[in-house]
Amino acid sequence: MKTKTILKIVAVIALLFIGNRFYNHVTAWGGIGIMVLALLLAVYFIFKPINNNKTTNNEES
Repeated sequence: MKTKTILKIVAVIALLFIGNRFYNHVTAWGGIGIMVLALLLAVYFIFKPINNNKTTNNEES
């Protein structure tokens, strides 16, 4: 369980660094796209467990 969480965090951080490097050395819009993708994944990884807990709590009641 913990390793999955750590891998998700590392993946988001890696995408941010790759996006920054891409932004600076290749093309700005490509780098912005990669960084936006990383931010969307981070938001998804935060909100998915919250929604799972809500549905689990509602089923138990």
